[in-house]
Amino acid sequence: MLTVSINQIPLASFALAVNNVAIISSITVRNNTPNNYEGLKVKITFNPEFADTVVEHIVSLPAHESWKKPDIQPSINTSYLCNLTEKTKATTTVQVLSKDGEVLAEAKKDLEVLDYCQYWGNTFMSQYLAAFVTPRHIALEPIIKRASELLNKWTGSSSLSAYTHDVPNRPKMIIGALYEAISEQNITYCYPTATLAKHGQKIRTCEELLSEDRGKRGCCLDMALLMCSCLEAIGMHPLLILQDDHAFAGCWLVNDMFTDSVNDDSSVITKRIAEGINEILLVETTCANEGNKVPFDQAISVANDNIKNIEKFSFVLDVARARLAGVQPIPQRIYNGHEYEVINPEPDERRHSSPEGVSETFTFKKDEDEFSRFDLWERRLLDLSTRNNLLNIRFSKNTLRFMVSSLTEMVQLLYKNREILIVDRPDDWETAADSKDLGERINLNDSIMDLLRKELEKDTLRSYQDPKALTKTLTSLYRSARLSIEESGANTLYIALGFLKWFEPGKSYPHFAPIVLYPIRLERKSANKGYYMVSRGEDPLLNETLFEFLKQNYSIEIPDVTAAIQNVKGLDIKYILAAVRKAVMEQDKWDVIEESIISIFDFNRFVIWNDIRTNRESMSEHPLIDSLVSGKLNENMTEEADTVEELPSEDIALPISADSSQLAAINDAASGKSFVLHGPPGTGKSQTITNIISNALFHGKRVLFVAEKMAALEVVQKRLAAIGLDPFCLELHSNKTKKSLVMDQLRKTTEVVQQMGDDAFAKEATHLDELKRELNAHVERLHKVYPCGLSIYDCFAQYSAIDVLESSTIKISDDYIDALTPELLRDHTELLENFQSAASVVYEYNNSLREIGMLVYSPDIREQIQSLVGEISGKVNNLHTLGRSVTSLIEYNADKLSKEQYEALLMVAEFILGEELPSILIYSLNDNLLKTLKELAELQGKLEAQQSELFAQYNEHILDVNYTALRQRWMEAEQKWFLAKYLDHRAVVNTLSSYAKSGERVIDNDVIALCDQISAIHKLQGEVNDIMDYLGNTYNIKRELKCLNASTLQIYHERLGKLLSALGALQLNDSNISAHLAQTLASGWNQFRELNGKLLNDYIAVYKDFSANVSELEELAVTSVKQDGEDWLDGIAKTLKRWSKDLVNLRSKVAYNVVRKQVCDNGLSVVVEAFESGIFAHSNIVNVYRKSLYKQCANHYISQDKELSFFQSILFEDKIKRFRKLCKEFEEVTRRELVVRLSAMLPALRKEASQSSDVGFLQKCIRNGCRGVSIRKLFETIPDLISRMCPAMLMSPLSVSQYLGTNWPQFDLVIFDEASQMPTCEAVAAISRGKSAVIVGDEHQLPPTNFFMADNFSEQHSESEDLESILEDCLALSMPQKHLLWHYRSKHESLITFSNRHFYKNSLMTFPSNDDMATKVSFEYVKGVYERGAGRNNKEEAKAVVKEIQKRLSDPQTASQSIGVVTFNVNQQSLIEDLLNDMLRKNPDLEVVAAQMHEPIFIKNLENVQGDERDVILFSVGYGRDKFGKVAMNFGPLNRDGGERRLNVAVSRARYEMKVFSSLKAEDIDLYRSNAKGVQYLKSFLEYAERGKVALLHMEYGVKKKAKDAFVESVAKALQAKGYAVNTNIGSSEYRVDIGIIDPESPDRYLLGLLCDGYNYVASHTAHDRDVTTPAVLSLLGWQTYNIWSVEWWDTPEHVLNGIIREIERVKTKESAEDNVDDIVDDDIEDLEQVEDNVKEEVITVPNSNAKEYITGNLPIRFADSAMFSQGYYTDSVVEDIRTILEAEAPISRRLLIKRLINNYGISRNGVRINTYLTEVFEDMGLVTSGTEDIFYWKDNEQLENYSGYRLVSEREALDIAPEEVAQAMLQVLKEQFAIDEDGLISETARLFGYASVRDNVLASMKRGIEFALNNNIINLEECRYKLNS
Repeated sequence: MLTVSINQIPLASFALAVNNVAIISSITVRNNTPNNYEGLKVKITFNPEFADTVVEHIVSLPAHESWKKPDIQPSINTSYLCNLTEKTKATTTVQVLSKDGEVLAEAKKDLEVLDYCQYWGNTFMSQYLAAFVTPRHIALEPIIKRASELLNKWTGSSSLSAYTHDVPNRPKMIIGALYEAISEQNITYCYPTATLAKHGQKIRTCEELLSEDRGKRGCCLDMALLMCSCLEAIGMHPLLILQDDHAFAGCWLVNDMFTDSVNDDSSVITKRIAEGINEILLVETTCANEGNKVPFDQAISVANDNIKNIEKFSFVLDVARARLAGVQPIPQRIYNGHEYEVINPEPDERRHSSPEGVSETFTFKKDEDEFSRFDLWERRLLDLSTRNNLLNIRFSKNTLRFMVSSLTEMVQLLYKNREILIVDRPDDWETAADSKDLGERINLNDSIMDLLRKELEKDTLRSYQDPKALTKTLTSLYRSARLSIEESGANTLYIALGFLKWFEPGKSYPHFAPIVLYPIRLERKSANKGYYMVSRGEDPLLNETLFEFLKQNYSIEIPDVTAAIQNVKGLDIKYILAAVRKAVMEQDKWDVIEESIISIFDFNRFVIWNDIRTNRESMSEHPLIDSLVSGKLNENMTEEADTVEELPSEDIALPISADSSQLAAINDAASGKSFVLHGPPGTGKSQTITNIISNALFHGKRVLFVAEKMAALEVVQKRLAAIGLDPFCLELHSNKTKKSLVMDQLRKTTEVVQQMGDDAFAKEATHLDELKRELNAHVERLHKVYPCGLSIYDCFAQYSAIDVLESSTIKISDDYIDALTPELLRDHTELLENFQSAASVVYEYNNSLREIGMLVYSPDIREQIQSLVGEISGKVNNLHTLGRSVTSLIEYNADKLSKEQYEALLMVAEFILGEELPSILIYSLNDNLLKTLKELAELQGKLEAQQSELFAQYNEHILDVNYTALRQRWMEAEQKWFLAKYLDHRAVVNTLSSYAKSGERVIDNDVIALCDQISAIHKLQGEVNDIMDYLGNTYNIKRELKCLNASTLQIYHERLGKLLSALGALQLNDSNISAHLAQTLASGWNQFRELNGKLLNDYIAVYKDFSANVSELEELAVTSVKQDGEDWLDGIAKTLKRWSKDLVNLRSKVAYNVVRKQVCDNGLSVVVEAFESGIFAHSNIVNVYRKSLYKQCANHYISQDKELSFFQSILFEDKIKRFRKLCKEFEEVTRRELVVRLSAMLPALRKEASQSSDVGFLQKCIRNGCRGVSIRKLFETIPDLISRMCPAMLMSPLSVSQYLGTNWPQFDLVIFDEASQMPTCEAVAAISRGKSAVIVGDEHQLPPTNFFMADNFSEQHSESEDLESILEDCLALSMPQKHLLWHYRSKHESLITFSNRHFYKNSLMTFPSNDDMATKVSFEYVKGVYERGAGRNNKEEAKAVVKEIQKRLSDPQTASQSIGVVTFNVNQQSLIEDLLNDMLRKNPDLEVVAAQMHEPIFIKNLENVQGDERDVILFSVGYGRDKFGKVAMNFGPLNRDGGERRLNVAVSRARYEMKVFSSLKAEDIDLYRSNAKGVQYLKSFLEYAERGKVALLHMEYGVKKKAKDAFVESVAKALQAKGYAVNTNIGSSEYRVDIGIIDPESPDRYLLGLLCDGYNYVASHTAHDRDVTTPAVLSLLGWQTYNIWSVEWWDTPEHVLNGIIREIERVKTKESAEDNVDDIVDDDIEDLEQVEDNVKEEVITVPNSNAKEYITGNLPIRFADSAMFSQGYYTDSVVEDIRTILEAEAPISRRLLIKRLINNYGISRNGVRINTYLTEVFEDMGLVTSGTEDIFYWKDNEQLENYSGYRLVSEREALDIAPEEVAQAMLQVLKEQFAIDEDGLISETARLFGYASVRDNVLASMKRGIEFALNNNIINLEECRYKLNS
């Protein structure tokens, strides 16, 4: 069947019809049959027929489908509707007809049809009420005309153009004129229906209202519509306001409109009608009815009051906006019975007054100034929750509301600094207004307003309260404000002027936030006169909290109203309130309320805010704050290399043991650097901070330690107290610090007795440093990197890593090692790797081409070689046959011939075939003969050469001349006189010239040379003859050689030489064989050649041809075809046969040759030779080289180091023992030294001081409990004294700003702890107090959250909780960073492994325990259900946790372990707490056990567990499957950015064990449904808890795997060979135990740990790390350790191995170790909170060394006549006495010196003559003086320049004391009393000199001393108080 449904409006009216409102919204036809329909018609009819019938067509309607037609608008029968006088019922009928007209379906629906003027109420389409506003009605013309006339009368202009002006005054005038014009119509008022807004009413048209015939009657809605019609008619934008039973009109004064036609929020009106805004004007239109005669301005006031009645407000209709939405006026019908006409009634006589002008309208501009970081910090210091009374004022005992007549008048009164009396409410006044509800306000029309105005003129202000309540409230306010001033130094009492009424989204109740805060104070003249309010004379404040709240939460920015605050005429409150109204204009229901209250406005961090706001300029000069503001690191704070420098022990104070990472931070802090110190969990942050503070105090610095949490402060405070420094540290954490506690701390400091120092510290430091150097030296020697890039230990390790037999190693020269560099080693290794690769290819075919040395390859060359191989192989046999024949010929028998011998046969054959030689030469041939022949040939050659030269000019007979006689005669003639000389010379020349061939005379100059030449020839001839004689005598061959020239002799020599060489090669140098050959040839040389010539020639030819082929082959193959030990030709044949098979591999051989040459060229031929000689296989080439190299390097370097050469482990370990002991002792010495130094800096606190001095003031405060003086006042009064007494202060960020004023001396160092949780805005104030800052924190732990500022934490809205921290901001600056890396908390490495691996990239130095193979993180699956909604807990899990606690408390073995429970949320935490309390109530014995634990059980959630730790942590995940079995991937704060940091905190709290209770398993967490990092890490953690270390194998997260040490592995291998089960590289972090011997009795633990001095050892940067801290930690973790020293193992491994075995056996039998490391376990490592104060030495009071007795000079008694005395008769004795007096009493005044002198001489008076005489004596003596008017004499210049001390009571008068001495006494006073005013300083100094009272002379002397001390910078004057000059 078909069905029809109709959706239509509930009514129809003429107004809706003319605005085309669809009567039928939609018609739907549904085909519920399986049949398809086509050609259907839908017929719509109305009864009665107020609209025409409508027909729609459906072409096709398939089975089970629908047809829908929206917005059906039939033609309206307007005639019917116009004539309808009452509403009637109607019916809409819809029929579905088939093609045949059959009705297939039908539906009917009723509706109402209204008459022409009926308004239907606000339940339906309220915007169409605008249709009854008829601006074009003709009846309006008289009213508009009259209004124009009135306007002209008032303003001089009749123009009705309202929006052409910039100010709203003209529009108001126009509205007023219309109001008056309507009033003149005398329309009578009639009451509307009681339910006007809801059910509507009939509306009177303009015709009906203004027609006399109709009675001129109208209700409020009629009058409002009339006013709106007139306003629209002149082009203005009217508003129609409807209340439940009332209506009135309004209009825009500006050309604007609302965004919606209808608004049900009255605040959109109230905000715009307010003073200063003036955008809308309201008018009560019924005031214009006949009989009211209410002026226009009063009509406005009535309307403004009406709009405040929020309960009755229905809506406001913006007519202009409705027109834009298409709502048109209905056509008007003005009927007089016959025709339409305009009726103008006669106006009544009425006096018209011009309305008041619109009050000033403000314009606003946006604050375009750039927001600085200071502004941001200030705003973030403001609490933006509704708990803050700056956002949500809450009435309490400290809140008082005033009756306000005018805020402006109140402000003016405050600006005049008048005393305003606060009184109670009037007795005769009653009001329904609630004094605690700012939403209810006194009606401005109440009679009380006049009273309030008059009283305000008399400086009186009324409250809402009765006298008793008022007194109570004012007293509370007075006391609270006074306390705030005293404790924080900041005023918190304000009068709030104006409030913003605002609503939270979805909330119906309003909040009220003050807008302007005016600083005031309350004064009370007497108990009877009441309280007065007085301005503090400070600038009023804008509620920045509110402005920031609006900006952050609602994106509302308040315009810049600074000018209104700083107005010279006073606070412009109107402007400010208008600005806020303007900004919140679009917020529904929001408004500005002009009310006033006084209250305490003290938000949590107001003090810090006030501090920053007040001191912004000075703070901005601080380098770190400047960096934070600018976002760029100050150039003086740049990053430096992170190195660990061990300072001399005397230069650093470490009262607590410190590892190297801590030491680096301590050193940097001491050097004044600012840096970030990363402190992951358990790395000894508090220990490091304590050391930093101690070291700073040691160096005389002041330190401020700042922590947000009291717990963090207490840890450091306890540590400082444990080392004896608590008297010098002042703790002021909270702003609620009790004054008595502060005074107790200061009293403790005043009771400190100064201690006497000694040189023990320096001596111990020197001894300690010597031991350090010796221990470090071993490590440095062993791990020193030599030029080759290797250390000795590297060589040990690398040698051990290579598996090559020792016998295969080769000898590498020391020179090679000395020249080796890392680059060269790398290159050589790579080269040998290439060589090894090439060799591996060549040796695949047994190196069959081994003889080939080719370095170049080509296929052509290979073919040539192949061809030659074949050719040579074919000639071998022929040559072999010929060779054998030749050997037979010369009777030489040999089985095998070498190449040289075949060559020798060639030479023999050539000799035989050559020129015949005397056989005697062959017969006698030997080396001596050959040598003599060579000598003979050479001499003969020289002889022939000289003869040839001589005979060229002279004949041969010249040799017969007596050249000796001629030469002698020539020389003798040289000595004769001229003529004789001439004659003798001529005779000699003539003789010689007779032999000249040319006949020319011999030149004189050539005579001597010619004689010498002849002499030389005769000499050579003699030598030739001698050799010939020798040959003749020795070999009988003189005859054969006598006539031979030199060239022949040379030929003989060469031929015989070849023959001798050949015979030698043939081994035929036996003289018999030579003789045989000579005989053979002598018997017939030619005959022999004829017989054997062919054989010899064939041999020569074949050999040379063969040899040429071989040479060609050798040249191509770069080789020598040679085989030792066999016939040369046989060898060649075999070689070539081998080659011919494998020449295909020639390319590989050439490649091998190339690499081989490179290897040899690089000095590695020893490797090649060893390899090619077969010492090792080709696969070991590189390993043999490396192993040989490492061995040789180690031995070479050890031999060069004397200490390593003679290393003895027993001596070295004894040195370590002494070092450990000394370290412990030195900590105690350091603590004592600290106390000595700090106590020495204290003034004389135990000595009663002047009341006016700083010390006296402090003593007074201590005595009276600081009565009447606040802590801040105390600090402001004596800042220098307190900072000197307590140079270390421990404070919170709040207390820093609260107690330390701007006059507080700057700290040298500020340390922040838990900086990741400290907002930057809180930290900057503390940063500004110091020169440098150390920011300590962990970026992987909790950031600052609102949780720490509130009472609870919102998991649902946790995404808005996190704030920026000072740690994050400093890291963003790339500030220098240090890292604490040694982890001590976890007593089992598995407890920290997850965090270390996932959060710290495995950078933490954690230590394995001796049961490392097990895990201490366990997982217990609980089959629980996570309750969603309000519960958000898991009951089964909670029960399991409590059951575990019960179990542990019941077991004596576990009852002593402290327990902590960590949950994911507050709900689970609360549930576990409740269940635990129930369990303990039921088991009182367990409650006793729990109470006696050394640490209480805690149950905390992720947000507040940071900083806590326990022995055992029970972790309740809570989340799991819900009751439907579903797992949501919402894990609270873990889902947000940084959520993983919370997990890190939670999983790093355990010391000994952690147990995870979870209804979730890792597999239940689906990472496809969440990409939150925290969720990913939770899954990983659950997997780790379930599976242990194996779960980490695939969770490396970029962690670098620790490489194994091959040396360690070799030791382990040796132990395994002895049958021991061992593991190596034990641990999960950078630190590893080298070797662990598994206990055979308990395989899950280690029996013994072996520690080598290898890479783990050297990784510890200091001797203390290596030899103290590491063994101590391992001992605490259950290890027994034994050291292996690698140098000893290298030299005597068996000896060391036996020592290890002995130690294993000893441990097995549980004998006590000889070296028990328990004695060096640090208390700080074992229990960080149990440090004893060991400074228990006897204290010795240090006497006042500056005070001295006055000693008078011992003068001999003398008597003298005064006249004789003055005449100089006693000058010698006088001079002597003067010197005696000065020696004892200087400095001494002139008056006292003269007095002492004359008294000694018995002279009673100092007369003029005596005075003149002594003046001359003084001058003659050249005495050293000081002073001008009053002269003082000194012993010498040195005493004057270096005077110190003062002399106690003496008989001197005050003026006899030198100013220098007075200044020294003042110095003592200020040392004792620190700071003092002038009167106190004078009286205290006078007392030191024995003067009880201060009179004229004493006063003058003291002031003279003050002047001297000031001029010489001994003291200085600050704020009327004298202090020591720093």
